[in-house]
Amino acid sequence: MNISLRTLSLVLFSLTLLSCNNKTKDNEANTSAYLDDISFVINDPSFFNYISEDVEIEILATGHGWTEGPVWVDSESMLLYSDIPNNNIYSWKQGKEASLYLAGAGGDYNSNEGSNGLLIHNNKLLLCQHGARQLAYMDAPLDSPSDSFTSVISTYNGKRLNSPNDATIAKNGDLYFTDPPYGLSNQDQDTFKELSYNGIYRYTSNKALILLTDKLTRPNGIAITNDQKRLIVSNSDRKSAQWHSYDIEGDSLVNHAVFFDATDNISQDNPGLPDGLKIHSSGALFATGPGGLYIFSKELALLGILKLDRASSNLAFDTNEENLFITADDVVLRLSIKAID
Repeated sequence: MNISLRTLSLVLFSLTLLSCNNKTKDNEANTSAYLDDISFVINDPSFFNYISEDVEIEILATGHGWTEGPVWVDSESMLLYSDIPNNNIYSWKQGKEASLYLAGAGGDYNSNEGSNGLLIHNNKLLLCQHGARQLAYMDAPLDSPSDSFTSVISTYNGKRLNSPNDATIAKNGDLYFTDPPYGLSNQDQDTFKELSYNGIYRYTSNKALILLTDKLTRPNGIAITNDQKRLIVSNSDRKSAQWHSYDIEGDSLVNHAVFFDATDNISQDNPGLPDGLKIHSSGALFATGPGGLYIFSKELALLGILKLDRASSNLAFDTNEENLFITADDVVLRLSIKAID
């Protein structure tokens, strides 16, 4: 199945709502800023099972280089996110301004690029490090960060990885990750690039690294469906801006499908590319893409798009899926998610 925005004739209706910038909520100590104009592109009204028609999008942090890789840390009631070009990780807690959590987050193998995707595994911070071109654990506790790391994996068949971008952990402990060239200055043409492709990998609990496919040009966001049977991957290539699905069969990916192609939707009015993605407990897929936040059904049919005024990179739910955090260009956003019966 290969569906594009153009062939879908997607707009059943477009709803524009206004929210006031710099409005103050009664229960907030500080003035909170909100995005001014909120609009939707709706393909299925069940989109509003997740997001209210009168949703407000709060701006939690501004002034970054490029925000990425958000993760909710339940033990600390804290959001962590990467600022890649500034090589930092920041933290945000309710009632407090975002602050520097960790400097030098990307390592320094041959660049100063920062971390990208972040995960919490066994109460430790796991980082996709662009600078060091590896996946690594932070050695320090979550409440006392330091720039000391233990590498998990940095090479495949003796060659350095490109720049691990995003990762997800299966219920059996296996780690799946994407390895595009974004952390390299000249990407595919960079002289430091040792692998001839951009891969999707599985790192097993017994420390075997398996190349699952090298066929995507820019593999980026990655997630496993709740039943652990399917792998979802975004391809952030302007020439093939797509979301892909694969059935997981042992050490192989089978039944490959492009379930949505947004290439024709890329424009100045729809900034961004297919990037980060997360799967809701209901099975719905939340993904950043051209123009904003895309929500797909459990069957991977597009429900609709929450339009954003800037390129969005990634997202994270809090523990109870009451809030969705979105990293978007220089800012971090938050919106409420409805409870699903």
